[in-house]
Amino acid sequence: MLADHTLRRIYEEEAAKKGLWLQLVEARQAAGLTQAEVARRLGVSQAQVSRIEKSKTPKSQGSRRAHTNRA
Repeated sequence: MLADHTLRRIYEEEAAKKGLWLQLVEARQAAGLTQAEVARRLGVSQAQVSRIEKSKTPKSQGSRRAHTNRA
């Protein structure tokens, strides 16, 4: 039962992150900015902005643990 609640919480957290990343992409595009321009303003690389926009950020420990426990 605990695993079900934990998986649900992790799923909801990941879904919220994806929603946030989508909002960031839309805001960047609406502002007419490139990933490179956003990266320069934030002091990060364009590759980092790309990874964030594609939701390819490192998974949280809880998320990794849940995937490991399911296997």
